[in-house]
Amino acid sequence: MSRNAQLQERMSRLRWACRRTRMELDEPLGYFLEHYYADLSMPQQFAFERLIAARDIEIIEWLQNVVSANDPGIAEIVALLQQHSLPLTP
Repeated sequence: MSRNAQLQERMSRLRWACRRTRMELDEPLGYFLEHYYADLSMPQQFAFERLIAARDIEIIEWLQNVVSANDPGIAEIVALLQQHSLPLTP
């Protein structure tokens, strides 16, 4: 499989993972993936993948600053999402 095909497959998997049960997360996560993910460092990309593996309620609480993520990489991605993503809409 070519590098381009691998990248397309990975992005397709990530797009699917950004689709959430909680609709208010779909747009911010998908927007961030499409507009900023490619510019992240590899450790930041892995942190984003850990973030989208979390439960919806955890992600919402992180993004709304209800609680802080224990994982420093996820905390960094949360800050980037808050800066660059669409706001949560209920």
